[in-house]
Amino acid sequence: MLEAILGWAIFLALAAVIERQLEPQPPGLRRPAIAWATFFLAGTLWYALLLALTGRVLLSLVLALAGATALCSVSNAKYRLLREPLVFADFALLPQVFRHPRLYYVELFQQVRTWLFIAPVLGLLAFWFWFEPSSITLGQRLFLALGLPLIALALPFLPGLGPLVRQAAARVLPAPDPAGSVGRLGISGSILLSYLRWMDTHPLPAEPPLPMPNVRRREGDAAPLVIAVQSESFLDLRRLRNDAPELPNLAAAQARAVAWGPLQVPAIGAYTMRTEYAFLTATPNDQLGFDALNPYLRADAHPLPALPALLSEAGWETLFVHPHVADFFRRDRVMPALGFKRMITEEAFNGVERLGPYVSDAALTSAILEELTQIRRACFLFTVTMENHGPWRAGRLPGLTQETEIYGKHLVHADAMLGRLLTGLEDSGRPWALCFFGDHPPILRSIGNPAPDDRSDYLIVTSSGTPSGAAEQIDAAELGRRLRQEVRRLS
Repeated sequence: MLEAILGWAIFLALAAVIERQLEPQPPGLRRPAIAWATFFLAGTLWYALLLALTGRVLLSLVLALAGATALCSVSNAKYRLLREPLVFADFALLPQVFRHPRLYYVELFQQVRTWLFIAPVLGLLAFWFWFEPSSITLGQRLFLALGLPLIALALPFLPGLGPLVRQAAARVLPAPDPAGSVGRLGISGSILLSYLRWMDTHPLPAEPPLPMPNVRRREGDAAPLVIAVQSESFLDLRRLRNDAPELPNLAAAQARAVAWGPLQVPAIGAYTMRTEYAFLTATPNDQLGFDALNPYLRADAHPLPALPALLSEAGWETLFVHPHVADFFRRDRVMPALGFKRMITEEAFNGVERLGPYVSDAALTSAILEELTQIRRACFLFTVTMENHGPWRAGRLPGLTQETEIYGKHLVHADAMLGRLLTGLEDSGRPWALCFFGDHPPILRSIGNPAPDDRSDYLIVTSSGTPSGAAEQIDAAELGRRLRQEVRRLS
C-alpha cells in the first residue's frame, strides 16, 4: 500500500503541473483553500478509481496522468473554439458526443486511421496489465471503488461540514463564470464547485408573465398563426464580408419588420439550448444562475413560464418541429414541460431531401406549411432547423470546397425558407406573426475563431405591424418578450 500512496502523491504533484497548461491559466499556489480541496478530492478519486480497476500502481499512475492531460487538452480545445472551457454540464452531453460526433466536431473517432493508432496503445496497456503484478488486495480495491466515492459524495451533506463547504463555494463562485473560475480555481474547482452551486440553486423567472388573451372562440380565418424559426448558425454574413451572398428575402423582411437587427446570444458556435430557452422563457441567461450552463438539464423538473405554456392555457395549439432526434438536449422531456402539446421530430422526415448530412430547410418548410393548412385553431409553431449545422467541410455540397462558400449556400437556403414562410402566412388570410433568428454565430475558422462577431440576427414581421425602420440590437430574452407583445396584439 505504501507504493500506492507514493504513486498517488506523484500523480497529484504532476497533475498540478499539467493543470498549469490550461487556458485560462490557473494560479499557482495562490488559490482559495476550497479550490485546493477540490483539486485534492478530484485527483484522489480519479487515481483511486484507476487503482481499484487495475490493482497496479504504475499503470494507474500513467493512466491517471493521461486522463489529466486529456481533460486539459479537451478544455483548451473547447476554449479556443468556443471561448469557454469545460463546465460540469458538458459531462451530461457525453452520450450525445458518441451518438452524434459530427455535431461536436469529433468525427475523428469514426475514422479507421484513428483506431489504427489506438489499437497498438490498447495492446500496450494490455501487455502492461499482464506484466505488472497487482499490489492491491481485493478489499482495498473495493474500498477505493465504492467506499471512497461514497465518503466524498457525503462531504457536502454532513452536519457542520456541509454548510461550511456550501458557504465557501458560494463565496468563491457566486455566479457562473467558466473562464474566470478556471483562472481562479483551476479546472477541478471550477467544475466541482459549479456543480455544487447548481444543486443548491434554482432559476427564477425574470418577471411575472402576462397571460395571453383567450382565443378559444376564434377559428378559421380569425384564428392567428405565429411561427418562430430558430435558424441553425444563422448570421447575416454581409455584416462581415463584402463577398457574402445576397439574401433578398431577409432584406425585404427587414424593410417591413416591426423589429430587426443583431441578436446578442448566450454562446458562440454551440449551446443552441441556451438561446432557445432564453427566447421561449423571455429570461436572460444571466438570471438563470448555474442552470445557464445548460438550462435543459432540468428544465422539465423546474420549468420557467414559457410562451408555449401561456398560449396553450389560452386555447392555442402549440407545436414544436425539429428534423432531428427528439431526445437531443432532452427536448423530448423539456418541450412538453414548456407547454408544447405536439412534437414533430426526425422520424417524420424519413425520405425527405437532405443537403449535406441534415434535412434541408426546403423540406422542413414544406412540412411546416402543410401543417398550417390543416390547423384551423390559433397556433404557435416553433421550429429549429438543422441544414446549416457545421462543420462546413469540403465535399459537403457538390462543387464547393471553401467553408464560407458552403456556409453561404446554406444561408441562401435559409433565406428562401424565410421567403416561403412569409408567402404562406400572407396567403392564409389569417392574422399572423413570424419571428426568425439565429441560435448562435457559426464556427468559421477561415474568417475568425469562431467568428469576429459574437451576435446572430433576428427579425419579427406581423400581418399588421408598423415597420420599425432602423436596426436595433437586443438579446434572445428580449426577443422572446417582443414576440409576446406581438402575439398579444394579434389576439
